Amino acid sequence: MNSSERKTCLITGASRGIGLGIARRLDAEGYRLALTASNTDSQQKLRRELAEFKTYDHVPIVCDVGDVEQIDALFARVDGTLGRLDSLVVNAGVHQQCPALEIQAEDWDRLFAIDVRAVMLCCREAAKRMADQGGGAIVVLGSVAAQRPASQRACYCAAKAAVHAYALSVALEWAPLKVRVNVVAPGPIDTEFLDGPAQSPADRELLAKLVPIGRVGKTDDVAGAVRYLLSAEADFVTGAVLRIDGGRLWS
Repeated sequence: MNSSERKTCLITGASRGIGLGIARRLDAEGYRLALTASNTDSQQKLRRELAEFKTYDHVPIVCDVGDVEQIDALFARVDGTLGRLDSLVVNAGVHQQCPALEIQAEDWDRLFAIDVRAVMLCCREAAKRMADQGGGAIVVLGSVAAQRPASQRACYCAAKAAVHAYALSVALEWAPLKVRVNVVAPGPIDTEFLDGPAQSPADRELLAKLVPIGRVGKTDDVAGAVRYLLSAEADFVTGAVLRIDGGRLWS
């Protein structure tokens, strides 16, 4: 398969954790990838990771998605390097854990700028391009926190609930444009995001016991779901929330 025949995808927040896991899976599927990192240090880390990928024409891009101008520049770069955009995975995000009485307005605004506003901007820009070329697929990374609020996570839970509502709304609006939009909602996944609620091995073991399936998730669990939703196998799937949580929502 030559370069022009391969599907293209933009993944935000791809330098670590779930985003990097998704990038690895899509690389194995033959995608051409534009991958964002939030700063130059993360970009250098991403470049080192890319040395182990199957193909070598992926594009690592520095982009703080909390900055509107940087998102504009990101899509200009994607246009210039990939030429077209078949799919988008909006993964970049930040987490906040603190008592609700201590949430500061500036912290709330920063989290919503990254976790909510950036989702809207990236989806909007991708959908414009996809509509012009006859369709495409978008996957937004949500969270079971959108449906299972937790103590000391009010800001994060509110942001993820907003993301779910936004994605399902545009899925309806963009379906006639052949732009599919779905949400993948992970539960506890073994990445650095667990370092807050479960820092020690004992904490993680306890958390695993709270998950009905008996373990925390792996990045591969999420990446497999994303791969499916981007593929032709999911051509009749839009406006879905696919939970990858081992049953945690109900426990």
